[in-house]
Amino acid sequence: MITIDKGTKNKLIVVTNPNCAVCKRMQASEKCDNIPLTRKLVLAPFSPTDELSLQLIFKAHNPLKAYKTLLSGAPLNPNEIDWTKNIDKEWNENLSMFDFLSKKFEVKGTPSFFIMDENNNIIDQIKLEMEPVDVLMFNLQNYIK
Repeated sequence: MITIDKGTKNKLIVVTNPNCAVCKRMQASEKCDNIPLTRKLVLAPFSPTDELSLQLIFKAHNPLKAYKTLLSGAPLNPNEIDWTKNIDKEWNENLSMFDFLSKKFEVKGTPSFFIMDENNNIIDQIKLEMEPVDVLMFNLQNYIK
């Protein structure tokens, strides 16, 4: 997991993937950077290719910057990767949290949001009000005759 520490007791857990179109749009708005909660990004490996790119994020000198770079669609700079860095602990912690959330809350896609209390218990799941297809249908209403 990547932590963006804001010094808060409660934390926003974000299950994300740099290939997720919704995640890209949310990050592009930069509103995510202004959320006044400590955030923990759980990187969701949905395929073997995902696993490789997500592991590179953890090997980066600045994992948050690497994550944002991939979200933007740009490639990672090989000079910003510590190719010898052992990421077993971070990667296994990330996978454990992803597996836990996937099983307990049936996470099947990204982004997914949860609130974790100061004792590291998940106390709430924040659901998006509209599915992407609903947003599309809402925006197409004026064009459907």
